Order: sequence, then C-alpha cells, then structure tokens
Amino acid sequence: MACYLNEMVCDNAYPLGVGVAHYMRNFPSDGEIEQMAKMYSHLDCIRENRQLEWSMSNSECSDAVLNTKKCMILNNYYWAVWSIMMLTESDETDIQTYHWEIGSGRCDIYLKCVEQFGIGQI
Repeated sequence: MACYLNEMVCDNAYPLGVGVAHYMRNFPSDGEIEQMAKMYSHLDCIRENRQLEWSMSNSECSDAVLNTKKCMILNNYYWAVWSIMMLTESDETDIQTYHWEIGSGRCDIYLKCVEQFGIGQI
C-alpha cells in the first residue's frame, strides 16, 4: 500500500529525458493516506471475520495510518538505495542517467514524507 501511495507521485514512463518524472503535486494528503489505511484494515477485518469501527481515536486505526506512513518513508529510502546500487561505473558521473533520476526523485519524495508526517529524520 505504501508503494502504491508513493507511486502516485512517479511517472516511470515519462516520454522526455531519461524516462522518469516526479509530480509532487500528486503527493497523497493525510486524508487520502488515512482512507487507504482504512480500506486495507477493512479487508483484514473481513478476512478475520471481525468488526472495526474506524476512528483515529482508536489505537488500531491510528497505528495503521502511522505504519503506512513509516512504510512510505522506508519504501522511498529503499528505492533510492536500489537506484544507486544499479549504477554502472560509467553512469556514476552522469547525472542524466536513468538510475540517478530515480534516486533523486525518491530522495525528494522521502524528504516530503518526513516533512509532512513529522516522523523520520532529515
């Protein structure tokens, strides 16, 4: 779910440049993140045959949202590290390379998550 929410910002089929673009205006709002966590929790409840009245004052619900946000931060961190690991030796000094673009964008999204969520470190 965190990857899906992060991908709302990404375009990995961008027809210009190296094929990657990031649209920070598409970054999910806190309300959208909460709604996704709510739907995902509802699916768990159906599978477990139990009821959950959704409320952010309920610790199970607030924990689901917080865990989603933490996973969004980690997801961007992992993609940034992956993109660096994928660089060939000749790509390391070429900032126009596909993997540098992915890494740079994921760093931007990571920083946006940390700033908006107030968790993690800058």
